[in-house]
Amino acid sequence: MNSVLQADSIKVSVIMDPDEQEELNELLWEVLWKPLDFPKSIRESFRLEGPGIELMAKQGDKVIGGIVANWLTPTEVALRHIAVDPSMQDCGIGSLMFEQLKIVVKAVGCTMIRGYARNTSINFFERQGFVLLQGKTAEHPQFSKHGITFQQLLYTF
Repeated sequence: MNSVLQADSIKVSVIMDPDEQEELNELLWEVLWKPLDFPKSIRESFRLEGPGIELMAKQGDKVIGGIVANWLTPTEVALRHIAVDPSMQDCGIGSLMFEQLKIVVKAVGCTMIRGYARNTSINFFERQGFVLLQGKTAEHPQFSKHGITFQQLLYTF
């Protein structure tokens, strides 16, 4: 299984140590939840049980992106969080991280990735090849008060 993908000066790799885990937690909070005035501990309430996969994008020593996914079944992964440093958005970092996630999970039998995208990021997911699924997605009250809704999407290999 290839655990590192590099493009230009960006390196995407599977997180392997506690210091990188803390760096990812900080990035996720800064990008996804701090702007909504959520507490730093909010990620704990979003965790799923079971094995997870976390990737980090770095430019030199600077963390510029992260992805969190969880196995739902032996062949299905849920993409839980994806964040890119605001100064690096629209530069292909999210796409690079998603490509690495696909490499890692496909190598161990994954055939589909399920996602729940914020209404503000659906275009990104569609560009990656996700298909919008019909039906109502459960609303999250902490996000709803900020006008954020979610759409369920599916990527198949």
